[in-house]
Amino acid sequence: MAALPYQRLAYSPQADLLALAFGPHLHVCDLSTGTIVATTEITEENAAHLSSPTHVLECPKIKQRVPLPAQPAAQAEATVAPPANESAPAAEHPPPATATRVTTSVPPKPSAAATKVIPGDATVDQQVVRPELTGADIRSVVFSPDGRYLAVNRDDKALYLWDTTAWQLRAGFCTLRRCNSLAFTRDSACLLAADKFGDVYRYRLADLVDAAPADGGPIHDTLDDELIMGHVSMILDMAVTPGDGYVVTGDRDEKIRISQYPNCYTIQAFALAHTAFVSALAVPGWAAGPPLLLSGGGDGRFIVWDYVRGLATQIWELNKLFTELAGLTPRRVNVRRIRLSRTDQLAAVICEALPYVALFDLVTPDSGEFVARFRQLLPTVRPPLDLIFDRSDRLWVTGESSTSEPKPSLVEAFAVGADGQYGAVSPGEAQAFTGVFAIHTRTVAKLPCAQSLEEYRKDPTRDAHES
Repeated sequence: MAALPYQRLAYSPQADLLALAFGPHLHVCDLSTGTIVATTEITEENAAHLSSPTHVLECPKIKQRVPLPAQPAAQAEATVAPPANESAPAAEHPPPATATRVTTSVPPKPSAAATKVIPGDATVDQQVVRPELTGADIRSVVFSPDGRYLAVNRDDKALYLWDTTAWQLRAGFCTLRRCNSLAFTRDSACLLAADKFGDVYRYRLADLVDAAPADGGPIHDTLDDELIMGHVSMILDMAVTPGDGYVVTGDRDEKIRISQYPNCYTIQAFALAHTAFVSALAVPGWAAGPPLLLSGGGDGRFIVWDYVRGLATQIWELNKLFTELAGLTPRRVNVRRIRLSRTDQLAAVICEALPYVALFDLVTPDSGEFVARFRQLLPTVRPPLDLIFDRSDRLWVTGESSTSEPKPSLVEAFAVGADGQYGAVSPGEAQAFTGVFAIHTRTVAKLPCAQSLEEYRKDPTRDAHES
């Protein structure tokens, strides 16, 4: 028996909450106390680390939706904006007149009540609602920038939105197609969902919450899927720039598209320097800083961009980095995730099947343009699946599990030392971390195969760096 590994992480600096997703399940931990404040599953292993009370997250089963023909709407052709010398657009924009709304029917909400469980007490004040375990894994987990909402989508197209103040399910519906990436706008007003067919839909949180049934249920009889942009390729990752000026999307066809928001049919620029799929994007949150974008993909490149101009200002070849510093000779290096520290001065990069985190400082040399300066190659116990920085710039990493390790440490934590280098934090070093380290997921006889980025490679016989 082995423990199902955590596959996705999300963090809210406002509430100091860490969300850990494994298979179809989710734990939300308070890093200030090391306790679980919300979960989809209470087991003997995690019972000792529950807060009082612990909220059991409601995950009602949601039937598939049958898309209806789109409402007739004027479709504007995508246009590429001329090179911009001016600053990014302001945060406030009127809704686009050419957005398409797709209205579909949703089955009535099954009766279910929000649940609170008090540790140590067998009495549950309301009926316990267990998630429908269809075998559909969680694909994305993201907190809104203000920390008010947590959004999760699964392989079965189910999307859940919880209010983190009381952990009530405020929306639960089935998207038209499977989503590969979720992102909130920086003002926390809208949720963007990018699907495997290259479309991006917008859901206004006010509309979702205000349209909830009178009985407080989260399932809506009708739902507006507002189409704001389309691609001819599968979107693998998405990011929103400060001030909600642009939506940045990376796709399977080596392209990064920078689209003006909310009029996303206007393309600001294409960022073209990758030679394989683009699987990871990150944009700093500074309001007055330069238009900086970081990207990585199946070519093993970590690239720094000026996203307004679509200009690559620096390219790191990660395969050379791993060869020179770790003695590895990987045939391919696929970048899995890029995360930024709370101060946006440090970037962490993980790659598929490689047990390291590459750390880069974002600095401004005499040239005045930001560059990524290599700091450290941080070894991990096992190849990372995801990582995040918390508000103290501690680094949390979740890695692959193994049947040879029946009770592995599924989460590792690292903190910067006096020498400026990151080192491992042991479970006993801080009481607040004890609960996080002690949490184990459900044990399974056979581990599911982790999703491989290689499936996105169009020509698997071609070497990663062939042009």
